[in-house]
Order: sequence, then C-alpha cells, then structure tokens
Amino acid sequence: MAVATSASRTRLGTSARLIHHRPILVCGAPRTATSWTAKVLSFAGNVRYIREPLSHGGYTAGAGLDGFEYLLADDDAPNYEAVWCKVLSLDPFLGRRWLMAQSQRWLHRLPVWPARLLIKEVNCPLALEWLAKRFGFQIVVTLRHPCGYVASGMRLESVGHEVINLDLLLAQPRLMSEFSPADQDWIRNLKDPVARMAAGFGMVYRIIANQLPHHPEWTTVCHETTCDAPHKNFEQLCDRLGLKANRRMREFLDTSTVTHDADLYSLNRISAQQPAKWKSELSSQQIDTVASVIERFKLPFYRDFA
Repeated sequence: MAVATSASRTRLGTSARLIHHRPILVCGAPRTATSWTAKVLSFAGNVRYIREPLSHGGYTAGAGLDGFEYLLADDDAPNYEAVWCKVLSLDPFLGRRWLMAQSQRWLHRLPVWPARLLIKEVNCPLALEWLAKRFGFQIVVTLRHPCGYVASGMRLESVGHEVINLDLLLAQPRLMSEFSPADQDWIRNLKDPVARMAAGFGMVYRIIANQLPHHPEWTTVCHETTCDAPHKNFEQLCDRLGLKANRRMREFLDTSTVTHDADLYSLNRISAQQPAKWKSELSSQQIDTVASVIERFKLPFYRDFA
C-alpha cells in the first residue's frame, strides 16, 4: 500500500522511498497511554519511532496550526499537509540524536535506513480520516476511562501542562456543528474545570466513535484491558499491525509494568493498579461530574463509573 497519495508523495523528499511499509500512527487524547503503547511497539523489529513531531518537534511553527484540527478525508488542508510531508520525509530528522536513540547502536552510523515508521502523536485525533487517506497510516487509537483521563490530566495541569484545550475545539465552527445547538451552548457555558476537561475528552471521542464503524481497519487499544495482561495484549496488537514481538519488548514490559516512578511522564507504572486508580484519586463529586458530562456525549466505550 502506498504511503501517501501521489500528490503528497512528490513532496516527501528523497528518503521517502526508504519507507517500504505502511506507517503506523498511534493517536488518542493525551494521558490515554499513547506513550506507553508506542514505546512498547517501538521495540518490535525494524521499527523507526518518531515521538510527537507536531506537539514537541517544532514542525507546526509558522504553519498557523493550533492543534486538534478537525479534518475529514477529502478536505484540502495545504498547511497541515505540508507539516506532515516534512515529518514523513525523514530529512529533517537526520542527525537528531533523540530519534536515533530508538535504534540499534550500529544504526547510529547510518543517516536513514529502510524500516517501518511508527509515529506517536496526541495532537491529531480529529484528523485521523484525513491522515489515513493522505498518507496511508495504519491507525491505532488509544482509549482510557474518562475518569482515568481526568485524574491524570489534573495531575498534569497541576504543574502547568494541559491536556485537551477545550477552547481550541470551541473555536472550530465545523467541529462544533457536529453537535446539536443545545449541546454547543451547554459546552460553551461549562465553568467547572473538571467538567471542561471531561467535555474536551467527550468531544474528541464522540468524533472518533462516529468514524470507527466506517473504518474496521483501524485498531483500538483499551488501556484498562492492556493493563490486565500486557504481554498477551501487546503480542496480539503486534500481530494485527504486522509487527514482531521480541525479547526486547518482553523485557521492557517485564520491568516497566511492575515498578512505579512518580514522574508524570514516566512509563514505569504498576499496570495492575492502573485501571481503577482514578477511584482513589477523584472525589465522589468529581466522579459524578465526569459521569454526567460523558453521558451527554453518549460514548460507547465506557459506561461504568462506580
């Protein structure tokens, strides 16, 4: 399968020909285990891993992009396309140590090599149809319980980092048109920080839920299910994506799922504790707030808030 449409491919640069396989995009709302999922997959054989090129790679600078752009498959978005062409060309990454660190030591001596490209990005969950059609991405969507998302998001915001900026969503007329006028007014009038955080989650995953039935080729990864049996579930995910689980992947899971690191961005978490952790982190009032907000969006993924 082609990596991109012919029009897009002509702008990908000379190194694009070295991407021989369909690239994988791991995407979801922030704090839904996109980093853990992508990191584990990065240990599979012959994978080149790029972490958050839009969120932290500087590729949106000067492009007039704010993040969480809502795009459908046939939309014309030249600025957005130019950014992704630059990412996928691989040319900007040559010589960047943080990219090469994901590879075998002997590969550090090579500027580029044929590999399966794996990209993790939380900036683009509302543009998945567009990305899949333009660049042939194999889409992996991460899911997490809304209360788990809010609890983790509150920890992040306590140190000045944000998850989904609700105002960026409210500023997009076509995105807002996907919701009823009554729901639009209700979302705009939310004041409680917990309710606003839950509403951002609800808007993003309502759009994804609308699209999933039309894309059986997309893969969803439920964080809670993965935590219950990490080795088994990641092996199944690798099979679906055409990757090969290996010793390095198993060793990473052996260590990262049984140790805890308090750093907010650490991947070391005791996996068995993660699914229900939010129950001890959120107050009953906060849980009720999240539940009432999410109920409004009628998400099919999680209905148990007890």
